[in-house]
Amino acid sequence: MEKVKLTEDKVRIRINADFEGGKDEVEFFYQNKNRWKRIGGAHKLYFKMDHFMGCRFGLFAYATREKGGKAVFTDF
Repeated sequence: MEKVKLTEDKVRIRINADFEGGKDEVEFFYQNKNRWKRIGGAHKLYFKMDHFMGCRFGLFAYATREKGGKAVFTDF
């Protein structure tokens, strides 16, 4: 949805989910200089199974310049 050039070694991301009244939407944010900035628009979650399984988020880390590195996910 959107591409952001990063200038810092560490990145903080946030997902806000709204399940009130069947809205079922999420919004994605990243932190830039102590301010949260939204990435893209709201994303509608669809539940297509016969029974509720929930929605799952995936967090990924991938190297863009060389192999290796690390990713730390906390407060998830």
